[in-house]
Amino acid sequence: MSKISKDGLLMQGTPVEVYKNRSMLSRIDNCDHISGLSWQIYISDGTYKITGYEPETDFVISPWLSEGSRFIPSEGSVVVGSGVSVPVNDRLTIFRKEWPVSGHLLETGSELDNMIFVSMDTLRMLIHASEEAGNSNFLKIDPKTMFSAALVKTDDKQNVESVTNWINIYIRKVTAIRSDEALSKTAADIQKHSASVFCIAGVLWAVLLLALLIVQSILMKQRRKELHFWSVIGASRKKTEAVILREAFITHGCGVFAGIFVSFMLYFLLREKLFPETVLSVSALILISLGVGLVMTAVGCLSACAAERNVLKSTEGRMLLNI
Repeated sequence: MSKISKDGLLMQGTPVEVYKNRSMLSRIDNCDHISGLSWQIYISDGTYKITGYEPETDFVISPWLSEGSRFIPSEGSVVVGSGVSVPVNDRLTIFRKEWPVSGHLLETGSELDNMIFVSMDTLRMLIHASEEAGNSNFLKIDPKTMFSAALVKTDDKQNVESVTNWINIYIRKVTAIRSDEALSKTAADIQKHSASVFCIAGVLWAVLLLALLIVQSILMKQRRKELHFWSVIGASRKKTEAVILREAFITHGCGVFAGIFVSFMLYFLLREKLFPETVLSVSALILISLGVGLVMTAVGCLSACAAERNVLKSTEGRMLLNI
């Protein structure tokens, strides 16, 4: 507390190179109103501030990840804040060693934007790299048994003050701080809004697929005479379905992937002006686009076959004139 200003505290933990043993907080489990506990450890290589955190228990940093709150960085990789400049090869040099960037944080407007985040296993590797680089300041840190800040989550916001007081009374040598500038509340709100956006997107996607089914049905009804003519000249139902399926595959496949190609061209041309903060890699965008393209093509083909079967069923036993 002598190294930082209480007014500047944030609930994600203000980076201070202080290290304590987790055993001193063993009694914290006795507090009934605590629903979550996550540890953080802070180090620095002189250029970057580095936060070691537990992705499995974290509830403050994870909601800000552009890859999703359930994203867990791979061992040996780092997550960067929005203000950290990442080289073209997506690798950062820390303690004279290169580390791949696997995750990105959205802009928070706080100290998080200029920080690097790693799992506790990766933090252990960074400490070993610091020793090889001639920095012995962090050799005594054990990421599995030590902490710089412990983040506590309550079961109800009304219990925040009572939990804070309980920790300060019953746990020695630590100070529990309640901050009015908590990022955790903002992060929780973002999660709720993100869920709403995804629900709306899902509904719009369902409406789009339904519209595709209706359009296919209307178009196929206009080809009723053509389909009946094929049956008159001896084409089997299986053969007719194969022709319709082939047509639908070519039409929808070419249309969907032509649209994806045009979208990519526009994206790369306007990326700097319209999407300066896009953090998805090109490979991720390609995979998402391919997935969307395959789903749309499959739905188009299936809807065409379903519409063709309904038309053939409705024309069975009937004679159509003026073919």
